[in-house]
Amino acid sequence: MTRHYGVLVVGGGLAGLAAGRTLAAAGVDAAVLEARDRVGGKTHSTHTDHGDVVEYGGQWIGADQERVHGLVEEFDIDTRPQYGDGSVLGRVDGERYVEETYEDVLRSLPGRSGAELFQAFEEIERCVDQVPRDTPQDAPRAAEWDATTLRTWADRQFDTPEARAAFERMVPGIYTAEPAEMSFLFFCYYARTAGGFDTVAGLDHERDSHAAVVVDVQSIARSMAGELGDAVHCDRPVSRIVQDDGGVTVHTPGRAYSADYVVVALPPTLAGRLAYEPVLPAARDELTQRMPNGSVVKCHLRYRAPFWREDGLSGFVEDDVGPANYYFDDGYPDGETGRLVGFVCGANAREWVGHTPEERRRALTDQLVSVFDDERFGTPIDYLERSWPTEPYSRGAYHGYPTPGTMTACWDAIREPVGRIHWAGSETATRWYGHMDGAIRSGERAADEVRGRLG
Repeated sequence: MTRHYGVLVVGGGLAGLAAGRTLAAAGVDAAVLEARDRVGGKTHSTHTDHGDVVEYGGQWIGADQERVHGLVEEFDIDTRPQYGDGSVLGRVDGERYVEETYEDVLRSLPGRSGAELFQAFEEIERCVDQVPRDTPQDAPRAAEWDATTLRTWADRQFDTPEARAAFERMVPGIYTAEPAEMSFLFFCYYARTAGGFDTVAGLDHERDSHAAVVVDVQSIARSMAGELGDAVHCDRPVSRIVQDDGGVTVHTPGRAYSADYVVVALPPTLAGRLAYEPVLPAARDELTQRMPNGSVVKCHLRYRAPFWREDGLSGFVEDDVGPANYYFDDGYPDGETGRLVGFVCGANAREWVGHTPEERRRALTDQLVSVFDDERFGTPIDYLERSWPTEPYSRGAYHGYPTPGTMTACWDAIREPVGRIHWAGSETATRWYGHMDGAIRSGERAADEVRGRLG
């Protein structure tokens, strides 16, 4: 047993470090326990042999994500604009579209499909506006929407197969899950925390959540951990939390830590894998069982030059053929080498995580050759990837999602403390759920809760 702390924080991602930092700034004796040999959670940067940085996890921030912007500015971390000059590509139901913007691709669908798709977007926004950010389970039609899968909603909404195919292609790339796996209520709530579906879908250019790329995004976590110093303990996977009237004891292999309170800053599905004494209330335990993490493999392909730019293409692709759901140009606007980043999401990710990296590389290059109609995409000079579903301390990304019926059954437990245990993580955020900004907000909120109890 180590010395007694005021607060222990389980998880050294952005949420946990934000909680530890907030507590330390208030003079609370706090420590952060991280299972990995590094901090950052689902932000992970690597410096390559090519002299640049590749982001295995989160990397983009939007214009109005104030908390993450604040830390980027405070720690003097560089950002760069997302390259977006040139035309975008879309492939829907086997048909290839080359247009000036992503919105133009969607509006170019044959017949009345484009108009039908945007009518659906308008209906979605009307529904999104009805969902309270703090208590989505109190929405006027919460019971109906939580019992309705997004797939069922789409069945009722769309008449043309092209509009439906375009919509269903968008969903896994945003939510890392399939329309049949989530309720319409959660679909709307996620968008509500970001300010609207147009924002998360990349259709609101003023509030685009991909507006800027953070260079070495893991340095946000490293900077916060640097301030905390010896209070951050890596290689400390927590297995059990015991609480009584006197405090809490947090168990890791070979060592136990004691404190007055604990903040668990993990996705609900990972928090549910810990042992608790006494056992968690039924609603909280059920919540953790009904919130799997999304499935995504993030893939980086490097070429000797961004030759697609010379052809007037932005590098953005959205494709329903797969394996990747979409691609971005991941290079510097004036860079000499070419980088594309692709995201294999949802059902595609579950299929392809069982393959080898070389098999995924070949499938991705075949996809790019096909959708760009250019053989040069078949010969990248480097390939890097991160399979988040197979990461032992992540088990998926970008976030957890409640299955249908969960929000009305047990969403009251998402932030509700259990005795001396408080909860953080981007899934608990009421703004920017599932994003870096939401994670930071959640850690600060949980720290404030505990400070109030400490007096």
